[in-house]
Amino acid sequence: GNVNRFVKEGRRIFIYGTSTGFTSYFGFRIFENRTIGKQLIKLAGAKTAEGREFRTADFDKALVYVSSISPCVVKPVDGNLNRGVTVNVNTSNFLSAWKAAERETSSRILVERFLRGQKARYLVVDNQCVAVLQETQPFVVGDGLNTIATLIDEKNKLRNQNPYLKSYPLALGQRQIEYLARSALRGDSVFKNGQFVALQDSPNLADGGDTIDITLQANPRLKRLAESITSYLPGLDIVGFDVFASDHCAVGGGEDYIFLEGNIRPEIKQHLFPVYGRPIDLARIIVDYCERRSEHENVTRKRAAAVKTVTHSRGAVDTTPIENSYVGDETFDPHHELSEKLGVYGFKNSMLGPYLLVEKHEKRMLFRWAHTSFTSYISWYLLKRKHLAKILMSEAGISVADSVLLTIDNYEEALELVKRLTPAVLKPADGNMGKGVSVNVTAENFDVAWQELLKYAKREIIVERFFSNATEMRYLVVDGKCIAVVQRLPPHVVGDGSNSIECLVRLKNNKRKLNPDLRPSPIELTPFRCGLLADKGLSLRYVPAAGEQVIIDPKAGLSSGGDAMDATSVVHPGYRQIAEQVCEAFPQPHIIGIDLFARDHTKEPHPGDYIVIEANTYPGLSTHLFPSYGEPIDVYAPIVESCLRLLEMQYSIPL
Repeated sequence: GNVNRFVKEGRRIFIYGTSTGFTSYFGFRIFENRTIGKQLIKLAGAKTAEGREFRTADFDKALVYVSSISPCVVKPVDGNLNRGVTVNVNTSNFLSAWKAAERETSSRILVERFLRGQKARYLVVDNQCVAVLQETQPFVVGDGLNTIATLIDEKNKLRNQNPYLKSYPLALGQRQIEYLARSALRGDSVFKNGQFVALQDSPNLADGGDTIDITLQANPRLKRLAESITSYLPGLDIVGFDVFASDHCAVGGGEDYIFLEGNIRPEIKQHLFPVYGRPIDLARIIVDYCERRSEHENVTRKRAAAVKTVTHSRGAVDTTPIENSYVGDETFDPHHELSEKLGVYGFKNSMLGPYLLVEKHEKRMLFRWAHTSFTSYISWYLLKRKHLAKILMSEAGISVADSVLLTIDNYEEALELVKRLTPAVLKPADGNMGKGVSVNVTAENFDVAWQELLKYAKREIIVERFFSNATEMRYLVVDGKCIAVVQRLPPHVVGDGSNSIECLVRLKNNKRKLNPDLRPSPIELTPFRCGLLADKGLSLRYVPAAGEQVIIDPKAGLSSGGDAMDATSVVHPGYRQIAEQVCEAFPQPHIIGIDLFARDHTKEPHPGDYIVIEANTYPGLSTHLFPSYGEPIDVYAPIVESCLRLLEMQYSIPL
């Protein structure tokens, strides 16, 4: 894919753009949402622009707000690369600005007060501001002979020699024409020699602005503020901040500035090719940082392995598991669970948008379900793309299913693959929670499975060989150690001699409502599943004999109606080790769930006996607390212990 890997003496460095294997998943999520990003910036002590967030349906409310703060900036909350951003907006041009933002977002629009001044990008690597690049308004300088239009053409010839700026020529479009007209100017106007002529009212490289490196001259206070934001949370290792100030080089500083937003994957090319000032080789700075960090991680990993005391104890296989009973008043809130356990250690908690923020002695962590501050963004990216994850696992010597990646317009090719791999599995390439996944697919039921797939697949799909006569289990690995295992049982009912399959499913769904983990995931009788029953000569009206088990769907996903049985103490240590090897194939996933099919999980694994289906950084943890069968396991205790250890390493102080 787009992720680069570098290997040296057993150490690996992953880089995607300017994100590294050490970049936190939350860094990406926080700055992807401009509103939450502003909240973090303010928490770290920096000023942000006054503004409000509106739904796309709230145009009239936003218009009233614009009238009170104009001129303003209108932009999508979840946008990037300045797409849909309009500056210097007032009530007269608000409609066009709103529509521009609306085209780039599916939900919400941000309206902020517009601050006139100079714009600069403050780039921070490993909590040190290593580069500051100021942007200018697009402009030309008169020579007493040529028109503005000719000067633009001549300047573009010079810009074309700059490896970065050649992609952003000056333009004389409608926006620039309207701006010049305010001063009674036109494209054919001629200016005296040396006279500066701005082409628009705001700095923007994409519109033809120039760049000036001011790293040495920039206000130290603004640099420190940028550093204070990245040091506020772990994992914000490389961030670019866009800052407006009346003067970025003012001695002694001042309060006339605002931090607009942060970018977790900032471009660095412009720093190497500024129009004015010294070039800065940020690639070298980032590589040096990754080298230091990977060496530190390698030493830490070796120490952890030397003191690893987790034993893979095994118990007898329970062939007649007793179903757990729940009364329906049990509740589960992962944030509450984490707050309670971390509160014992003196951590206070609050919310940053949808994320749980815990803090002690100015050291902080974020949580959201199974994601933590120590979940790597690149691991999430790779595991989300199942075909890339399979490549990494296969390279690590782990058995994976034979599979082919296709685009959703390849119906005929997918059908031919299913015929060759029968029985096969169809699933979205970037799906989750079993949505759109069909197993045991043949040419006969392909069309039904294909229609189910198209409901959830965005662009690409995976066709893979179905690993038959095997049992699926979910192995939970935290910080490189397998701490819990559950067997996934496919959606099924057990006959009582009097009720039909349809009635038994309804009764079982009523029982599932009492389980906090299974409550949102009833067994659904989809057309595909009815087809699977028909293949066995059964209909929904069939009445199974007492004790007769009827499998509704061989796919054992909990979110699609399956059950969970704890198997932590019965699986063979070799399978736990395989799960831990999967974790090691990726950069710092922290908490990872591995779906593994095996002929017999209690026996020593051999090639051909098992395959790893997939892994993800967003495993359901409540499954281990509320299994359908077997002993509950408190997986949050080792998660908290791991987070405390990693936080102590991050800040090198005892907690």
